[in-house]
Amino acid sequence: MIKEFFGTPIEPFKRNTLELLKHQQDILDILLIHAKQGGFSLVVGKPGTGKSVLRKAIEKIGDDRKDYVVTTILRTLHTYSMILKQIVDAQGISIPKGMLKETEKKIISEVFNWHSQGKKIITIIEEAHLINFEVLKRLRLLFDSFPRNHNIILFAQNDIFRDLKKNVHADIRSRITFSAKMESLNDEQIKNYIQNEIELAQLPQNVFDDNAIYLILKSAEGNLRLARNLCYGSLVETVNLKQRIVTNQMVNRVLVQPHWTMPDEIIQEK
Repeated sequence: MIKEFFGTPIEPFKRNTLELLKHQQDILDILLIHAKQGGFSLVVGKPGTGKSVLRKAIEKIGDDRKDYVVTTILRTLHTYSMILKQIVDAQGISIPKGMLKETEKKIISEVFNWHSQGKKIITIIEEAHLINFEVLKRLRLLFDSFPRNHNIILFAQNDIFRDLKKNVHADIRSRITFSAKMESLNDEQIKNYIQNEIELAQLPQNVFDDNAIYLILKSAEGNLRLARNLCYGSLVETVNLKQRIVTNQMVNRVLVQPHWTMPDEIIQEK
């Protein structure tokens, strides 16, 4: 819709892959070092601060480079055996159902096979704050059997710190070799992101007027995902009105939608 209206080569603010911001690239560089030397890493942050962007960048390295193997565990609200099944499926191993010990041996064997080929191994656990810590402890024991050049990366919301502080989880906390917190972005970083998206999509430089940019920055409050969605929604409203400049009127047409305003009557219906 936007692409056709403005005659741009790509749909702005809707790309599957995003350019890493400097602080994201710095974190990625360190995570890759730990993949060479072995590590247990933790990346935390509020929703919308860029954790998913960083995770996808790591997964892209696994897709593009032959010297890396990246396995992602996405569904963490599962039992230990079901999480093992995710790993097995990612590795392409065929295991009869119900053979837990055999599954663990096969996973370890496959990882050592990659190690013998000189590959760096990364295992990502997404939404790690939702995982049962007893399951995480069992996974840690499994990963202890992996070669040294293996980096486990937990992506989690800040809530995970509450559990890690407990003495009962000291064995997990003591094994963390690197941690990083994804902070909310400042206005300059959000503006640079918007400008970069405009340039990549080859939109007119003034497609968002100053008032629209101000309102987007104020409403997003440093949340990259919110800024991205608000920019895209404002462009949709602009195209729908057959206009070529996004003004604060278009931004407000998005901001009055229920998922932004969350009226009390909607909340109470839950």
